[in-house]
Amino acid sequence: MKFIIDHDLHVHTHLSPCSGDPTQTPERVIADAGAAGLKTVCITDHYWDELVSPGWDFYGGQTYERLSSLLPLPKKEEFELLFGCEADVSHDRVIGISPARYDAFDFISIPLTASSRRKPS
Repeated sequence: MKFIIDHDLHVHTHLSPCSGDPTQTPERVIADAGAAGLKTVCITDHYWDELVSPGWDFYGGQTYERLSSLLPLPKKEEFELLFGCEADVSHDRVIGISPARYDAFDFISIPLTASSRRKPS
């Protein structure tokens, strides 16, 4: 059986502090993903819900208002671009997204790695 990769559910745009690329827009994500043969991509910019505390400096300004500035997402025939986020987990295991925001996203990524449990600033 041939393994086919046709989706990527963890893509950052210029809105994520780690991107460093002002040209990484949803339109560019679609173009690059299409060139790679992907059929589904999810924007998952870093996010710490302003309704949840504590946050830390890395997430300063990564509000829902900022992330939703990408909406409405561009559309392309035979390609699905989803609106998601990458929330995090605090050192005391608080998930950085409130239940009030769950339905605002198509997909929510929550990394549960040791590096994501750093102490807030």
